[in-house]
Amino acid sequence: MKLFIKVKISNDNYISDNVKKGDIGYILENYGDGYYEVQFWDESKTPPESLAVISVSGKDIIEIYE
Repeated sequence: MKLFIKVKISNDNYISDNVKKGDIGYILENYGDGYYEVQFWDESKTPPESLAVISVSGKDIIEIYE
C-alpha cells in the first residue's frame, strides 16, 4: 500500500491501543515487512481527533477508495 492512503482497521486486535474495528486511519510509513505505521482518527469530532499512531499488519487494514 502507498503512503497517505486512507485505510480501515478490519478487527479488534489493536483495542489496547485505542483502535477498534472500523476505525479510519492514514498510512504514514511502509516498513517493507508487511507492517505499516498508521495514524487513526476520530473523524466524528470537529476538528478530528487523533486516536493513535501505531504499527499494524497489512493483513489488518483495508484500503478505502473514495
